[in-house]
Amino acid sequence: MSEQEGSRHASVHGALPPQWDHLWGEPSPFLAPQLSELRESFSALALDIPLHDHRAKLGDLVGPFDNYLAPVHRWYPYKESFSHELPGYFVDRLEVEPAGTAVDVFAGVATTALGLRDHGFEQIIGVEYSPFSQFVGETKVSSLTLDLDRIERMIDDLMCYRTVKGRAAPALSSFSNPKIFNPSVLDSLLSVRNRIHKLDWIEPVERGFLLLALASIVEEVSGAMKDGRALRIIGDRKRASRMLVSREALNRTGDPVRDCLAMQLAGMREDLEDIAERGGAEATLRHLAGDARNLAEVEGSEREAPFSAGSASFSIFSPPYLNCIDYSEIYKLELWLLELINNPEQFRKLRLGTLRSHPSVDFPDRGYLEGVDKPFARLVDKLSIFIERNHARAAIGRMVRNYFDDMYRVLAQQAWVLAPGAWMVCIVGNSTFSRRIFEGEERKELWRIPVLTDVILASMAEALGLEEVQIWNARDLRARNVSNGSARESAIVARKPGL
Repeated sequence: MSEQEGSRHASVHGALPPQWDHLWGEPSPFLAPQLSELRESFSALALDIPLHDHRAKLGDLVGPFDNYLAPVHRWYPYKESFSHELPGYFVDRLEVEPAGTAVDVFAGVATTALGLRDHGFEQIIGVEYSPFSQFVGETKVSSLTLDLDRIERMIDDLMCYRTVKGRAAPALSSFSNPKIFNPSVLDSLLSVRNRIHKLDWIEPVERGFLLLALASIVEEVSGAMKDGRALRIIGDRKRASRMLVSREALNRTGDPVRDCLAMQLAGMREDLEDIAERGGAEATLRHLAGDARNLAEVEGSEREAPFSAGSASFSIFSPPYLNCIDYSEIYKLELWLLELINNPEQFRKLRLGTLRSHPSVDFPDRGYLEGVDKPFARLVDKLSIFIERNHARAAIGRMVRNYFDDMYRVLAQQAWVLAPGAWMVCIVGNSTFSRRIFEGEERKELWRIPVLTDVILASMAEALGLEEVQIWNARDLRARNVSNGSARESAIVARKPGL
């Protein structure tokens, strides 16, 4: 592994962040002993984990912002992505031999596959649980070789659609809320969807191309916005537009759906033109539906198993963070409009299968950590019990236990799928949990816990047999309820032994 001077030496305090003691705040006296024990457990766990400062290089790469302007990546503004340049950065810095199969088991909208397609790998396989994100990613990688003349013809055919009033809307209350969808806008959206399905001369991948364009404008023409942990009505707030704007001049029709769709499709076609002109050798890209906790059950084409023990030569992924966000809720408009979800039962089933990083549903116990007697497992147990007993929502404590239970299984699957000598990179963010109450007109903090997710996951990786485990600090995050101090977004880097 090649390291620049200034980032090759680990912190003398291990993986503890600066101002570690300050981050715990000033707890109530009766809780101080329990919090002191948790702090000491975190400190002991972090002490032997090397921490390298890569903020100068990684700070801009762990976010999605340059994807909003990059060809194909910009087709859908997916704020949970990292930069399309991040996978290549790690391939170069870790001196990965670009051969065999690279994998991303939380593949989102195929950022890794598209980012590594010209790096020399034979194939790049993404796995994604969310049916909407999986659809977006699969459509992106499948559209790269579409015939441009056919695209122009099907765009012309689609844009001849006629708006019909009163079409049956998805059975989600958001679609009947006039604050979210003006009735005329909803009529136009549903008429476009109907027209796409009526184009009987196009191929499935071409239909997906058109449906992705439709999904990409839904938020833009609605009165809602993705904001933190929820989909919220805009009201007086401002929403940043990330619509594609073509270099071609487009006529405005007065119908926002028609106008936005025309711009989106023109930009998408323009990107494919640019890619066709560049040419070059590319890897085989696959974006499959599946679960990072059960890679052996992921199915490829003709029901073949794309994963086997030792089949991955490089792995990079970013799981949901421990942040209470239910991404099924965030992307529900797209899920229902594209008919990937059609009723509340399907929606609940989808939620129950997600990584347990949120308390939106009552998840079943899975017991991946059952019987594991390691310092990190004991810390997770103490941490979750404290939060469950002392948080205003007991479900938050159960969420903490469930999250690390799932992530232990995820990392165990990584240890299984990696080839000897292969590197794994996991991008995560740390969290802060606290409890405040009102005393008169002032809010008093009873306790605060900075949860070093990267330290716990790095300790899991070591326990599962991975080697050279280290944490690369990528950027500072503003910690909740902390006026002087920061959390951390980082990369856990580890290697399968054997070479």
